[in-house]
Amino acid sequence: MATLLKVFKRFPEEGQLIGNLATAYTELEFDLCMCVAMAVSNLDMVVKALYRTRGETQRIEVADAIGRQPYHALNLGQPFEEAVGAMRYCLKIRNQYSHCNWHDDLTGRISFLNLEEIAMENAVITNLAALTFRYLDVPLLKEQQMYFVRVSNNLTYLNYEGRKQAGLLTTHALQAASLSTRPPPYR
Repeated sequence: MATLLKVFKRFPEEGQLIGNLATAYTELEFDLCMCVAMAVSNLDMVVKALYRTRGETQRIEVADAIGRQPYHALNLGQPFEEAVGAMRYCLKIRNQYSHCNWHDDLTGRISFLNLEEIAMENAVITNLAALTFRYLDVPLLKEQQMYFVRVSNNLTYLNYEGRKQAGLLTTHALQAASLSTRPPPYR
């Protein structure tokens, strides 16, 4: 299969994991949408409020604004706020992969330049070699992937636990996972 990103020919496992992270973020958004929709018992309103908005950061902000008070009323405010913070971190990871330039410096490690970060600096860019390359490896990418899974699981947990607290479910088998330990965005 031909690819425009030649660096992933040399680093296929990294490429697959990066692709998974970049595309899996939309599933996290959907999990957040379902979590908030449960809290306000209005799927139509939440879907339209979140997805008529352009931009992932805006969607998180809207979801937080809609869901925060209902989750506090269910005594789940702190876990909801932690999940929203974790969503923001997942977005940071996803964006660094979506808005970068990939590089193979022949050291055996894949690296990237964060172009958005560079564009925000006031210094004149005259030489890409002088810029900071961020490195990745398979263990880090798998750690990031597992963090995304934990965030997804926590959003699903909140959805079910919220229904239980509201008296809509008598029980469920889900448990929240710790979101306090975040993987680094790069090495």
